[in-house]
Amino acid sequence: MCTTIEIDVAAGGLQTYDGLYHKQSSTINGYDWWVARNDVGSIEATSNSTIYFSTSHNRWILEAPDVYFEANATHHSI
Repeated sequence: MCTTIEIDVAAGGLQTYDGLYHKQSSTINGYDWWVARNDVGSIEATSNSTIYFSTSHNRWILEAPDVYFEANATHHSI
């Protein structure tokens, strides 16, 4: 069970959202989901950056008020 996920974008990529994300007690679309800690990158605690599985896109999503990233491959497990 993944209670914490660490995002580490490769050099040259957008690293603003690097850091630790904590698993939530509920689910989204029947899958676990994670919320960024308040010290992730240069974002603030109220940004509510999340990682969740989108059933309509069939892929993992990292979403924040200013960005929306989709995984480039379909993976149903983390």
